[in-house]
Amino acid sequence: MRVDLKKFLFIGMEKDRTKFFEKAQEIGIVHFIDPEKKAKAEWPLELQRVIAAIKIVRSQPVCEQEESVDLDLVDAIVDEILTLQQRIENHQRNVVDIDDEIERAQPFGNFNVQDIQWIENEGNRKIQFFCAKAGFKDKEDLPAELLYLSTDENLDCFIAINKAPVQYDSMVEIKLKAPLFELQKQKIKIDKELADLEKALKAKAKYNEFLHRGLIHKINRDVRIRASTFAEAQMDAYLFAVEGWAPVGSIEALNQMALDLNLHVEEVAIEPSDVVPTYLKNHGVARIGEDLVNIYDTPSVNDTDPSLWVLFFFALFFSMIIGDAGYGLILLLLGLYFHRKQQKITPAGKRFFQLLYILSGTIIVWGVLNTSFFGMTIPMDSPIRKLSLMTWLVEKKTEYHFGRSDAIAAEWLEKFPAIRDISNPFDILSRAMTINPETKRIAYDIYDAFANSIAMELALLIGIIHIVISLLRYAKRNYSSFGWIAVLIGGYLFVPFYLDVTSITQFLFGISGASAGSNGLLLIYGGLGFALLASFFEHGWLGPVEALNRLIQLFSDSMSYLRLYALGLSGSLVTATMNDLASSMNIVFAAILLIFGHLVNLVLGIMGGVIHGLRLNFLEWYHYSFEGDGKRFSPLNKIEPE
Repeated sequence: MRVDLKKFLFIGMEKDRTKFFEKAQEIGIVHFIDPEKKAKAEWPLELQRVIAAIKIVRSQPVCEQEESVDLDLVDAIVDEILTLQQRIENHQRNVVDIDDEIERAQPFGNFNVQDIQWIENEGNRKIQFFCAKAGFKDKEDLPAELLYLSTDENLDCFIAINKAPVQYDSMVEIKLKAPLFELQKQKIKIDKELADLEKALKAKAKYNEFLHRGLIHKINRDVRIRASTFAEAQMDAYLFAVEGWAPVGSIEALNQMALDLNLHVEEVAIEPSDVVPTYLKNHGVARIGEDLVNIYDTPSVNDTDPSLWVLFFFALFFSMIIGDAGYGLILLLLGLYFHRKQQKITPAGKRFFQLLYILSGTIIVWGVLNTSFFGMTIPMDSPIRKLSLMTWLVEKKTEYHFGRSDAIAAEWLEKFPAIRDISNPFDILSRAMTINPETKRIAYDIYDAFANSIAMELALLIGIIHIVISLLRYAKRNYSSFGWIAVLIGGYLFVPFYLDVTSITQFLFGISGASAGSNGLLLIYGGLGFALLASFFEHGWLGPVEALNRLIQLFSDSMSYLRLYALGLSGSLVTATMNDLASSMNIVFAAILLIFGHLVNLVLGIMGGVIHGLRLNFLEWYHYSFEGDGKRFSPLNKIEPE
């Protein structure tokens, strides 16, 4: 439900400005207007530091939380955590450096730095360390002053004693900062210091919840201070004035606040240049739909709330794409398991699980209606068939064709002579079957062929209904919508007649193809004429041009719903193929194939269901009943710890 907003002017004493914004934050119903329309600033450094500290302590092992801590100590604890983290990172870099030094010094062993310095000073010599590729020591022309020490990791190591520093071809000088034993001592010391620092940081994990409370406290203070800057000083800073948006039903609360703080509150006119925020107020399943709506865009103040429509059709499209009751059962069980594992769950998390239950439930229902369970072939005499909408429609279509003995019936009779003298549609479908000699899988040929054509038509029919609902929602604003509705209905009736195929209207409602085609053509011409005329009166000479563009748009949008059929069919073919392959394999390999294959197919189905289920709402449906580009209603309110 979208709630209308009114614009109010608040005037109060400058000395009461802080109290006013504190009170406004408590009642949480006023969206204050920034007169300068500044872009939203980044979080201040103080908040960023708290967020950084929270990320650090959340990475530590879970422990019992410290609750009795004064919020004034937040900054001090944040400083301690960030300092510890910085020291740990420095020590980790030192560990890497000292490991590199040890690796370089390893081949040269232990030596005394003072002894080397004494030799260099007393002997007037320069001692250097070198390394080269393994095998370099075997060269016959090595300089006499170059002494071989050892070979380590394909490197020959040497020590050179010369009167002055020298460089040798094909050799690299190794500059050692300290002998091996000193480096190893340093490594032990750094490791101990690092362990102590990590232990101290782990102890700070008890402040995780406290830091969250501190962060919320600081955010509340920051947004309140930011909102208070929207107020402008009046009468030599004796008064302040600020404007804001509030819901229509909030007048009593605003008047009470005015009495408590000695304020003046007055409703003011909305200027043409004002951008009125959009306030969606939903509860229950409608709130879940609002979450879906906010994924794409915020409705404008001229839009009616589409939350329930989006939720209903998203669940329907999602179930049609996945289309398997077994997959729906898996999603339901996974949702129940992870829901029970959650110790603390946010309101958004609760709505996520509620959405998951809705989706898994609709998948199970749609799978039962289509007699689909992990891609297995359900026998025609199974009790599940009695619950199947698809079986009922297929039987109706079978009765229609074989009752008239038309060309389609003759074609099937030629393929299955055994059904020639049968009139019961159930018996016809049961006996018109083939068995795969390798996999022993039964295929009901007539049923499968009729079910595929019905599934394709259902996808188009649901798409047309979806678009018609969208056109009806804004028909009072755009009278040409009635014409386009007639065009869509006429197209649905005429196209099967034009293509000479059987439609649901024929075998279910008894409308002849010729009658449906002629009436559909009348609706197309009449609707198109009405839409062109209405567009002319609404938009002038540009109206008919826009109407022709709308006609093309309607056709392409209607065809987009075929993706529901295509994605559902592809998923069912994958499951059937996996089942056939598994039936001819060793039981172990078959189990692995089925588990892995169904898991991948389910993940792909979920991806397709989310992407295309939302896309058909946000693109195809929004074309006709959604303006968007709204500004979300964001009242100054106080965030409470959960």
